Amino acid sequence: MSSPASETWSAAGSWTAPSGVTSTTRNIYLHGLTYGPSGRLYAAFTWREGSSRVLCDSGGLTNHDTGYVYSDDRGRTWRDNTGKVAGTTGGAPLSRGKAKVAGRS
Repeated sequence: MSSPASETWSAAGSWTAPSGVTSTTRNIYLHGLTYGPSGRLYAAFTWREGSSRVLCDSGGLTNHDTGYVYSDDRGRTWRDNTGKVAGTTGGAPLSRGKAKVAGRS
């Protein structure tokens, strides 16, 4: 298997999107993407949104709930910690209801 760092990258589509339920600005605030020795891609993130329902100041942003997903197909399919599909790039993006929360803030 070749190293992901030595390959050509191209846009495959969105992998996360706002849910529109509580906030139309909800999205993933990515902490990082990391490849493990086996080629598995890991993503750690915090949900970020702007909504007067969850903010002290209506003009700001808020971060909450740390999450984690992984992919064995270079970011096409994202799975939660139980192995259940949480989203697909270019298809059904990650959403707060599908990506498991690793910690609450």
